[in-house]
Amino acid sequence: MQRKKVYKIGVLLLCWMLLLPSSLGHAAERQPTRVLLLYDSLGIGTSREGNVAVLQRLLASYRTQVSIMSADHYKKGSMQSYEKVILVINASDLEITNTGIHEDIEIFKGSYMHIGSNLLKREPDAYVPSFEKGIAQELALADALKEWLGIELPGQSYVVIKELYPFSDLQLLTEMADRLYEAGIPFIASIRPVFDNTEFPAMKRYLNVLKYVQSRNGSIFVHAPAVLDGVSRNGDMLGTKMSGFISMLAGEGVAPLGIGTELFWSYDLQYAEHGLSFFDSAVLFPDKLPLYMEKTETSMPFSSSLYSIPISDLPKLEQKSGQSEAFPMDTAVTLDFIDDKEQLAAAVQVLIDSRIHYADFKESSHEVRNTQDVISSSNGVVWINDKMLHLDPNPNPDDVGDDYKYQPEVQQSLTGLFMIQNLIYIVIIIVSLVVFGALLVVGRRLYKRKYMK
Repeated sequence: MQRKKVYKIGVLLLCWMLLLPSSLGHAAERQPTRVLLLYDSLGIGTSREGNVAVLQRLLASYRTQVSIMSADHYKKGSMQSYEKVILVINASDLEITNTGIHEDIEIFKGSYMHIGSNLLKREPDAYVPSFEKGIAQELALADALKEWLGIELPGQSYVVIKELYPFSDLQLLTEMADRLYEAGIPFIASIRPVFDNTEFPAMKRYLNVLKYVQSRNGSIFVHAPAVLDGVSRNGDMLGTKMSGFISMLAGEGVAPLGIGTELFWSYDLQYAEHGLSFFDSAVLFPDKLPLYMEKTETSMPFSSSLYSIPISDLPKLEQKSGQSEAFPMDTAVTLDFIDDKEQLAAAVQVLIDSRIHYADFKESSHEVRNTQDVISSSNGVVWINDKMLHLDPNPNPDDVGDDYKYQPEVQQSLTGLFMIQNLIYIVIIIVSLVVFGALLVVGRRLYKRKYMK
């Protein structure tokens, strides 16, 4: 009896020890590396313009938390709270005059990367002579960052289709999903949220097509709403609307697993708290027109963040036959959905010809959570509120009931009254025209009798 108790305790202890490294590793994985990014200028009007923003997105794809500031605004002593520091020099004719940087970098215990000219006295742990936008240099810098950050996991490549709306050509979307499915290419559909009129048949058809997309090995992202729509400019309202949209999707059997957003959202306290906090995974697009609500220097990190490149960059890459990994970081090859069958077919062919191994986003662990719902994925299985999502293998995207009417019908008892009123109006108009015509005739005759003798 005593031996059995000892045996049971030993088995439980062994199981606990086996599970412990996994849980500790998961916890450690959620702690992002803190990086301080300093720059002398943004290179506006030069070939280096935009390189700092590219660097921010690259760092995000390696799950880091970035604090960015101009070298002129750096305050002495603040460097020591970071694990790594990057200094970008875009103006070779300008020296770093902030003595705090020179003094702090000498005693900095973390790792230091220097990009550009004008090296400081301390020798950098990683050095990139120059950096400009462009897929070739971006991939080269991604390799350098990966080695500098000590990341050993291989990068994953994904396909992301964006600019999807309820009024898009949904038939064309289903055809595209079929084509990608037949080609063995999983993909992500980044959909624009709908905050109102979600009970309309157009929205029902949209949801049916999204379920069809899921059945064709597609994953769903929520695309951040435009910041000029009046909703996203109010933080609390944005949070309510986004949470409601997530719950509406979950209730309809559509499982969002991440968010697609421009970079500046992750550097804004309001957008981060009320728009991004529901998601632990994101794809960060380049900024088009940054419009901050409450700008911050420190980014919101994600457990999974994809670096986006447009599909137009693929032909610029030299792919080797049989190559399974094209990018060192987690990357999203993006294309805008347009209502042009020929152009979309050509885009799909580009994906096929690229010979890149595109991963299924559902194979990794991702979670979307609000106060009502939890949507997650792992090992290719998707869960909505602890229930496995079962996909219809042959869904009908046009299956929309005709029991919905945009306006309630007028009671039939009033139909006769309206018809009588219409007849009365018609009779009055006809009589008026006859009387008016008779008056014209009589008046003409009187005129002739009086003046035309």
